[in-house]
Amino acid sequence: MPLSPVLMYSSAGGTLLGLEFDQITVYSNGLVLLAGAQSFSNTMSARMAAVSPLEVLELGRELARLGAAALCDQTYDVTDVPLKTISLASGMGTNVTLHSFSYWLPTDQHGMIEAALQHWLLDNRLIESALE
Repeated sequence: MPLSPVLMYSSAGGTLLGLEFDQITVYSNGLVLLAGAQSFSNTMSARMAAVSPLEVLELGRELARLGAAALCDQTYDVTDVPLKTISLASGMGTNVTLHSFSYWLPTDQHGMIEAALQHWLLDNRLIESALE
């Protein structure tokens, strides 16, 4: 199975404590890359994990059902909160489309999509606690 990204999640920006960055990339073959860094604790982490390609397909379908394939950016004015961006790919081979949206706070539909991603990550034991 080709190695093509299905989902990319990024949380990056400043908080009252300092800069933080989290990145999750989920590939069609089940490979999951997770990375993070915080300036205030001077820590960095990166790791790989694997899930079944069927789990990846189900994640893409669930996020699309919740509107991730068409959702717009959040337009709030917010400070001291990292900006989160989700990009969801759909299609196969050379006929792939990518839709991205960004948000500051996980409210309304943005919150439903973030919660679904968190549940998927927790269910597949890729993280130990909810995304921050």
